[in-house]
Amino acid sequence: MKTNNFGNIRKQAKEFNSTKNYAKAIELYSELFEKEKNLQDSTEYIFCLLQNHNYDKSLEVSRIVYAENQKNKRISAMYAQAIYYSQIKIENPDKNIFLKAATAITKLVTADEPYSPYQNTILKTLDFIKKHYPENAILRLEWTNKIKIEQLNTEPFIFTKQNSEKKIKIASSLEKWALHKANALKDLHEFNNLLNFTNEILNIETIKKSTYKIWLLRIKAIALINTGKPEQAENIYNEIILQKKDWFIIYEFAKILQQNNKEKKALDKLLTIDIINTPTFAAIKILNLIKDFLKDSDKRNLNEKIIFHIENIKKQSTTNDNTKLLRQYYTHKKDLENLTGNTANNNVKKTGTEQTGIIIKILEGNKAGFIKTENNGNIYFEVKEYKGALREIIEGLKVKFKTAETFDKKKQQKSTKAVEIYKINS
Repeated sequence: MKTNNFGNIRKQAKEFNSTKNYAKAIELYSELFEKEKNLQDSTEYIFCLLQNHNYDKSLEVSRIVYAENQKNKRISAMYAQAIYYSQIKIENPDKNIFLKAATAITKLVTADEPYSPYQNTILKTLDFIKKHYPENAILRLEWTNKIKIEQLNTEPFIFTKQNSEKKIKIASSLEKWALHKANALKDLHEFNNLLNFTNEILNIETIKKSTYKIWLLRIKAIALINTGKPEQAENIYNEIILQKKDWFIIYEFAKILQQNNKEKKALDKLLTIDIINTPTFAAIKILNLIKDFLKDSDKRNLNEKIIFHIENIKKQSTTNDNTKLLRQYYTHKKDLENLTGNTANNNVKKTGTEQTGIIIKILEGNKAGFIKTENNGNIYFEVKEYKGALREIIEGLKVKFKTAETFDKKKQQKSTKAVEIYKINS
């Protein structure tokens, strides 16, 4: 191309660009880019590529242009968009480069810039981590902290489905982000922070009207239980159950009532579940909990109702030709028919005496360990009994705890373990 032709090519490219004929404009800007990497031409070239959905090429070009113009905000913004559309917002993103790409976007742009993919990148990344690294709650929390509440969209996205008058409502960025953060805090056992966060988020008007409110209330209830406020947790579930009567909601509610020593009320709630229309795995969980209640109280008069539920589950299982489940149901039925109605010993019997000690050993897998007591004895504990952030559990940590009688299935004998474990603040 001769130098005196650059002007004509550029003029034609601009005309195609202005009339949104991006494909033609791209051909001309590509020619200019190969011969003369003019910043203005390069900027318009990337813009046309993005508008024409040529995301891989836009990434290639913007990477070259950005290397020489790192302080140019428009180039940074388009580079971020190219990364987002080519590596983040795709059906099957590359697991090996996704987090690196997402991090690059957060360094190129901010959440406050117009047309910035920052906010959407945060949400996509949280979904990605939840899918591929579900146990890495620390990583999830780090990514929720990369954006502030006031930077998130609060209004849900509503659109009309094609060839239909039905309106579809998609949760706002705030709703999605709040649930991710609440779950991360829950999984890290940061219950005080979780309680503060849920109190704050549930006071936002958008959340008050949101379908996500129920899920946030559930997580708040967990925080209340683990911060010594079981009665408040019970009140929350009374509120939830008025709106949502799914089996798992009632099951969770029953567990809370059980912790509050309200076994009769818990059992009554469980018996309201329509087990025949409940997934088989759920039916087993419900049945096992009902069995525990029956064994620990004089409830022989309820046996027939429970057995009726089992028969219904059995019919459902027969339809699915699941012989393994059938054998389990027959075992449950036999257990229930053999119940005497006399109070049985609990598997775990807590004592009221509080002790102090030091964590001296964390076992492989980080799920259990040993505490050296004030009497120089060693007592076994499970990490799930720790009432605090999991990251706090290290060897040498001073703790207070109660003991509980349990049954060691491996040794087939009674044993003792530490429960209700709290950190001692120096």
